[in-house]
Order: sequence, then C-alpha cells, then structure tokens
Amino acid sequence: MKETSFSRMLDLGPHEFVTAVGGGGKTSLLRRLAEELTGQGQRILLTTSTHMQIPEDPAYAVFLREEEDPDRYAARIAA
Repeated sequence: MKETSFSRMLDLGPHEFVTAVGGGGKTSLLRRLAEELTGQGQRILLTTSTHMQIPEDPAYAVFLREEEDPDRYAARIAA
C-alpha cells in the first residue's frame, strides 16, 4: 500500500498556513507535515498556542521562546 502524502493532499504552496484543531491527532499531523516538507527541502515554521511534545530526535530545527520580545524572536526566526 502506497503511503499518503499529506502535503500533496493539502496542495500546500509557498507561504500557506495549516491550522489544526480538534480532540486528537494534531501533534501527529503537524509532525508528519513537518517531516514531509523538510524532506522536500522546504523551510517551514511550526508554532503552537498550547503545549506540544518536542520530538527526541527531530528532523528539523526546534526553537523555543521563553520571555523573549516577540518582534526580536520573529526577526531571529526569519534570519
């Protein structure tokens, strides 16, 4: 059975947003999308307004913000 590519199913293009809501599976979906897109050489920004489990060995960079000015943080991420 061929594995489904969520990024293709969602037809994601440059500068697009994905919002995940609901009672379960958000972290798994977003992690899968991050792995797919970074595996294709794309740059992504994954953010949350709630607690997410950070993978032990992520295939992508993980930035954490603690008491940092939001403008400085956004500029650092963009760089």
